[in-house]
Amino acid sequence: SGPAGAAAALALGERGVETVVLERQEHPRPKPCGGGIPDAVFELRQDFDLRDVMQREVFQQRCLYNYERDVSFQTKTGILMFSRPELDEFLITEALRRGEGHVSLHQNEAVKQVEMSGDRVTVTTSKGRYSARYLIAADGANSVCGRALEPDRPPVEGVALDAEVRVPPEAFEAFAKEAVFNFGCVHAGYGWVFPKRETLSCGVGSWVKATGLRGTLTEFLDRTFADCGYEIVYFSGQAIPLYSPGDVALHTGRCFYVGDAARLVDPILGEGIRFALWSGFLAGSELADALDNAATGAGAQATNETPGSRYAAKVEAAFGEKFHILRALAFPDFVEAPSFFYKKFYEQRRAFWPHYKALAQRMKA
Repeated sequence: SGPAGAAAALALGERGVETVVLERQEHPRPKPCGGGIPDAVFELRQDFDLRDVMQREVFQQRCLYNYERDVSFQTKTGILMFSRPELDEFLITEALRRGEGHVSLHQNEAVKQVEMSGDRVTVTTSKGRYSARYLIAADGANSVCGRALEPDRPPVEGVALDAEVRVPPEAFEAFAKEAVFNFGCVHAGYGWVFPKRETLSCGVGSWVKATGLRGTLTEFLDRTFADCGYEIVYFSGQAIPLYSPGDVALHTGRCFYVGDAARLVDPILGEGIRFALWSGFLAGSELADALDNAATGAGAQATNETPGSRYAAKVEAAFGEKFHILRALAFPDFVEAPSFFYKKFYEQRRAFWPHYKALAQRMKA
């Protein structure tokens, strides 16, 4: 019942589809995450306003390379800042409200086993067994569903450490209006400082299997807040799934993978929440259409299309091309030549997506 699962449940519930959401913990639950989302998230659905639970919005970015080469700039679009426990609780509550009578939430119920046979999927949890026509796997980077149905899934190597930090009031005000990105302070990744309502969300993340990341976080905090000191009020780590086309399927039979379970994470900056919501809405909408068509006999086609393949095609059309290009062309520069990447796109104030999109078009021609 994170962003991907809640979005799928909302899309299904408002169409009258009986939906059970299994949550291994209980809301509000801790969730390590920077919690920053570009305001492009509002383009997903016009009737879905996350500002009700937003803690802050910033229009300034400060970027550094290994604590030096400091550049700051205003942006036309904002970054919305959220507390993940609050955001996730808001999202699943909204799904229950819009799908009243059709969506149910089962908390403190962890998935243990998944089986698929014929036209049914059976899920065994810590409390019982469920049988359904379809399963949406929204269970994160180390998806239990994915490992059960795709035993050859490659392991997740990316990792991030997140700390909620309290600083003195005058220091907090200095950080309250900007998002800080520190590239080069960690191999194949970056450090960040995102302002929340009363604390700062700080962390370091790397796309590769990193050693000594806890020490890197300590150094990052010590150097970032050298002038004021800080207190860690919450600390945790999380796996960050690197998007790699072909490594992980978007569907297996009657199971759809969404969000981190499908590794739908921006392969440069690690943005995941917007794509979790996006894929959840797409999966829920496609399943609702498939069930409607099955009930009425409409939409039958003499093709090999399935609800899963149609969902995969919609994801590809929505943001798949961008992810493919960034993973193939931008990612090697970001990881192997980070100083060059920083100079070209941050010091020279150029957006990297148009550059690599144009490069891909030239290569194709």
